[in-house]
Amino acid sequence: MEDHKHIIPDYDLLAKYFAGQASYAQTIEIEKWVNNDPKHKNTFDSMYYLWIQSGRKNTEEKINVSDSWAKMKLRMNSPTEIEPIAKKEPKQFQLTSSRILQIAAVLVIGLIINVLIKYLNPKQKEIYKESQLSSIQLKLPDSSLIKMNLKSKISYPEKFKGKQRLVKLEGEAFFDVTPDKEKPFIIETEFSKVKVVGTSFNIQAYDTSNVVEVTVVKGIVELSGKEDNSEKIILTKGEKGSIDKKSGKPFKEVKTTENELFWATRTLIFKDTELYVAAETISKAYGVEIEVFNENIKHCKLDAVFSDANIEEIMKVLQITFDLKIEQTNNHYKIDGTHCK
Repeated sequence: MEDHKHIIPDYDLLAKYFAGQASYAQTIEIEKWVNNDPKHKNTFDSMYYLWIQSGRKNTEEKINVSDSWAKMKLRMNSPTEIEPIAKKEPKQFQLTSSRILQIAAVLVIGLIINVLIKYLNPKQKEIYKESQLSSIQLKLPDSSLIKMNLKSKISYPEKFKGKQRLVKLEGEAFFDVTPDKEKPFIIETEFSKVKVVGTSFNIQAYDTSNVVEVTVVKGIVELSGKEDNSEKIILTKGEKGSIDKKSGKPFKEVKTTENELFWATRTLIFKDTELYVAAETISKAYGVEIEVFNENIKHCKLDAVFSDANIEEIMKVLQITFDLKIEQTNNHYKIDGTHCK
């Protein structure tokens, strides 16, 4: 292996060569040494690079050979600085730095815009509620009231912003909506859309049913399929409408009664109602079985209002009103009698 003196024959001679002050004979000697071995060429390139970095101040200044060479030898003592020109070019590094600054500027601007968007138009927090084994009551941001039947889900924003009040429902719920003509109240289910301004109504939209049912207690309700171009119908107090899940077509049903909403109102109203019909309504409302045995009493007419009453209280009223004989076995009631009192 060649020692250092053979690799670099003369520091002062190289300095003169780089400064353009070497004689013709010295120039021939340097170039001959460079071309003699590829290792010499690599060393020469590295030295020339260090010479440029150490000795260049201004292209118009006179080069001081001794000062430049002293700086060059000082840089040579740092191994990390000695690299071939091909591996490190100042101009290329400067271009890369400029490009990095441009990218950084774009990223910073993008970050600022993103923060401003979030600040000026923050994402609405969505509220989710679910009832499983019992009904629950909710008060919405606009003071509208909702009572959810069991096994139901609902979602709505923390605050109603924009031109509408939108909630989403799965299952069954009774709505008592606060009036606001400028901001309609809209309930979306998987297959339907209900639009109101201020009214009371019930929506039944369980997955197990083939239809979505809407029953209006007061006010006016617009019922349609979920798509914007769907057919619409108008329902008023006492009317019931449905959406067929397959066709998406809405239609009106026969007049309904408030007793169908017993789960929400906890009230049963009977006006000149035949006893066997009342028994069927009570059975459905309380989840019990009631049988009326004697034909003589099936058509007895009942006028009564039961509000928040338990099944035992209701059966006691029937017994006294019609002088009936009532037998109970668990959730099964047998009603018997001779005539209407």
